[in-house]
Amino acid sequence: MQAKSIERTGSLLGLIILAAVVWYSRSARITVEGSLFLVLASCLCFSSILLTASLRVRRDRDIAMPSSWAKRTRAYVLIVTAWQLTTVGLFNIWAVNYSRNLVIFALSYLFTVAFVVCCFFVVRFADSQEQEGGSIPINYFGRPRARILFFYGLCYVLLPIFVVGLRVFFLPKPSPAPFQPPQVGLCLACIFSLASTGMVIQRYQRASSNSALAKRVVLLTVGVLASMGAIEIIFSYGTYLFVLSSIIVVCMATTFYRLLLAKEGPAHRLHSISQEI
Repeated sequence: MQAKSIERTGSLLGLIILAAVVWYSRSARITVEGSLFLVLASCLCFSSILLTASLRVRRDRDIAMPSSWAKRTRAYVLIVTAWQLTTVGLFNIWAVNYSRNLVIFALSYLFTVAFVVCCFFVVRFADSQEQEGGSIPINYFGRPRARILFFYGLCYVLLPIFVVGLRVFFLPKPSPAPFQPPQVGLCLACIFSLASTGMVIQRYQRASSNSALAKRVVLLTVGVLASMGAIEIIFSYGTYLFVLSSIIVVCMATTFYRLLLAKEGPAHRLHSISQEI
């Protein structure tokens, strides 16, 4: 993803977060846990936009940027994580204040697709040839296979859950809680998070660790989980939502850390230098 694409995507996400906060603050239906995710997402989104803007300014001024690939990767990971956090936050808001209407139904499935697309970007980055070591495909029955093929297979396998949620919604009887659109979306997000995180861990299991970054990610993750636990104890939004959201948070934090361990490959670095010359 290029810097301009990251900026545009970040700007769109910022507008979505702002619209959600304004709308639900007026109706007093926003949940504390949902707002926590939206606040975190807005911080990551803002950081990603600032980072890409600084890269664009330096490029326009012909300032040497030896670490532009690393910074662009950081911005990429930040914006993808921000989209995922926003999706989980909205799912929590809609699930707690669930109302059986077509708007929530359509938005739930729209953001489910958005979350799956974010997981696709994560897996595609892990398969990128630009990084050090290349893609390092998965050895499947003695044959190397790209991770994106397994991701497509997962989409095919989980398609029935998506369809069942659609059919249950249009039944005359009220939908059971696990089959309500926001909770179906959260369940699918959890499954895709686990799958994409597993593929990322497999790709970067031999990458050199970064203890400073790991400590920051762990502290932030523990803080978020502790806040979610306190919110659940006070407001009792639901164990199902809490467990799924917690799993997704841990997966996102793990993916975030692992992707930032990626380094630019020598071949891509030489290609970038030759283009600049």
